[in-house]
Amino acid sequence: MIKRLNLIPEVVKIHYTTGNYNVFIKLHCKDTNHLKDVLHDKIQQIEGIERTETMISLEESLNRHIQFTDK
Repeated sequence: MIKRLNLIPEVVKIHYTTGNYNVFIKLHCKDTNHLKDVLHDKIQQIEGIERTETMISLEESLNRHIQFTDK
């Protein structure tokens, strides 16, 4: 499943998660029609994906990258 998701250009991040879902995927789409096409024609066609739940980000308020160092 992850190998197939990596082949989709709109997929920019893939996270394994705990809780109700196995995987969190971040997509970049140009509009809602593009999102619908990616979900229906690409992601939901991958074996092992039973269902999707979509959340649309309206604004990114913080995008911080931190680096941990060993002491």
